[in-house]
Amino acid sequence: MKDKLACITLDLEPDHAGRISEHYDAWKKEYIQELFACLKHYRVPLSAFVVANTLKKNQPIIKYMLNQGTEFYLHSYSHDLKSPDSVEQIHKGVEEFQSFFKKHPRGYRAPEGRISENGYLLLQQNGFVFDSSVFPSFWPRPKYLFRKKTVYNGPFGIIEIPITTITPARIIFSLSWIKLIGWKIYKLLLSIFPLPRIVVFDFHLHDLHLLSVAKSLLPFWRFVYRKRQKSGLELLNQVLSYLQKKGYTFVPMSSFISERDR
Repeated sequence: MKDKLACITLDLEPDHAGRISEHYDAWKKEYIQELFACLKHYRVPLSAFVVANTLKKNQPIIKYMLNQGTEFYLHSYSHDLKSPDSVEQIHKGVEEFQSFFKKHPRGYRAPEGRISENGYLLLQQNGFVFDSSVFPSFWPRPKYLFRKKTVYNGPFGIIEIPITTITPARIIFSLSWIKLIGWKIYKLLLSIFPLPRIVVFDFHLHDLHLLSVAKSLLPFWRFVYRKRQKSGLELLNQVLSYLQKKGYTFVPMSSFISERDR
């Protein structure tokens, strides 16, 4: 039987990126250290998709994460929700990424998973190997329900590594959604609709702590992000513990490139 693999991914972006003005309250050193203490306990390698224009603003944090073994990929240049996979967002993102890390980003994740056919073409033209944008769900667009749920060869030779969903309704396996629904209910759903062999889980730094800047969100998003906000890090602990007990091996995103050929 093939191994059960789980990749824990972080969208590393300004707090509530695209929903409020630029803040970095969730990037505090003590918060990051708490996160890595949690990951270290479960021996989880972290794969982070970073917004490129945050790199120079947060160099000490990025360097700390690098020293903890984090894999970094690109999450657009500025997390512009109106042009998530435009020429500017991809090309300028690559330039900033290369300038900071001294290497080309192999993978991309579009803001809110909003990848288009033209976006895939731009990724191919800019030398990317894989994309991990797709939520094969009704969100962020209903047509995404028809996207594949497993790792596959996307347009223009770009490997697509979708974020995991469960149930026929394809509820997204991410900390934001678990906080919204509640872990007890989500765990019950998992007992009925088990996770697949390959799992991609997603979270943000602003999912982990109660942030005062959340007050600036519009009412709907304030409800979404503030619900169970105080227990974000504990919820992450519970998710990792659940995956460990279910026999998953934690792997970095790079493992899925060769995994598709097994």
